[in-house]
Amino acid sequence: MENNKLAVLIIDMQPSFISRLREGEKERTIPNQIKVIRMCGTEKVPIFVTELEYWNNGRTIPEIMDEVSKNSASPVEPISRQFSDAFDLTGLDSLLRNNGIGKLFLMGAYAEYCVLRTAEEAIGLGYQVITSNDVIAGKRNHMTNNSVDWYEQNGICVRVSELENLEIFPKTETVPV
Repeated sequence: MENNKLAVLIIDMQPSFISRLREGEKERTIPNQIKVIRMCGTEKVPIFVTELEYWNNGRTIPEIMDEVSKNSASPVEPISRQFSDAFDLTGLDSLLRNNGIGKLFLMGAYAEYCVLRTAEEAIGLGYQVITSNDVIAGKRNHMTNNSVDWYEQNGICVRVSELENLEIFPKTETVPV
């Protein structure tokens, strides 16, 4: 089976991470994340959510989980993890492969840490990584460019407004009546 389907992976959109974002990051990224989640519902793209479990980070914020619940074909239970890389001891790789996933659109908090570590591992496992600076957020003490140059060199980095034109999200076929 060829793994060429797309899935969205949401990383660490939890209260403790959001509270430590650079000024303006929350307001910039969450509305764009919601746009992508809504595209997933329209185009039937699976959504996976991961949460880092230590330091009492809390659960994924309601703004995101409510949209995921409305736009997911099946109930989404966040994948708990103990390490920065979402693949490390979580079973995520098997879950994705069993669903024919080969492309990951990454969104989340700490573009230069957990999102980046997950992207690096995903590429190492053979996934194509796609993201947008519009949907990844940086911590106060991280670089202001969210490591976009790394994502551009190692995957695909686009603007959310360009997603439909780039055909990254599969288009559902309409049947003429």
